[in-house]
Parts: sequence; C-alpha cells; structure tokens
Amino acid sequence: MKMRNLIAVVISITLFLGLASLGQNSFSKKEDNTIIYSEFLRNIDSGTIQNAVLNLQTNMITGTRANGTTFKTQGAISESLLTKLDEKKITHEVQSIQKTNPFISLLVNIIPFVFI
Repeated sequence: MKMRNLIAVVISITLFLGLASLGQNSFSKKEDNTIIYSEFLRNIDSGTIQNAVLNLQTNMITGTRANGTTFKTQGAISESLLTKLDEKKITHEVQSIQKTNPFISLLVNIIPFVFI
C-alpha cells in the first residue's frame, strides 16, 4: 500500500512540474509590435510608415516603418485612409474579402452536428 502512495506522489509531482513548465512559456513576454490605430494615423502624418497591407476581411493593418521595424494594428479601413496613404506616397496593398463557396461553408457548419 505504501508503494502505491509513493508512486502516486511521484506521478503527481511529475505532472505538476510538467504543467508548470508549459505555463512558464505562456507567461514569458513576447515582442509585441501592436500599436493603437491612432498611433498608426500619427505615424502616417509624420512620415514614419514605409508600407502597409490592409486586410478588408479582418480590418488588420500590418506594415513596416521607415526604420525597418514592423507594426500591426486594427481599425477602420476607409476611403479617407486610402487617400491619406496616397497623399503621403506610402506603398500599400489592399487585400480584398475572400469569397467562400456557400456549399463548403454549409458543410463546415454541419460537420460538428454529424458527430453528435
């Protein structure tokens, strides 16, 4: 009986240490290049944006500053923003909304119910 308790304690400690080491990676600080949308607009006005990729589907804007660092932000992609980018001669690419086949969308939505 005592051997069972010892094995249970060893397994519990091993699992605890394993989970603790997995959690340690999620708490480590990652280099985050996210900026707020208003800062992105100020960077356009100041001329520090080199290029931008604007995704209409997710409203995500990614790009590179003049110093070579990258950035990402999320905000309204409007005609006025595109005009501002053109006026400042900032290279930009607009990624349009991806159209999906309605049949495929239907299948993807039905598949979970098939397994229930």
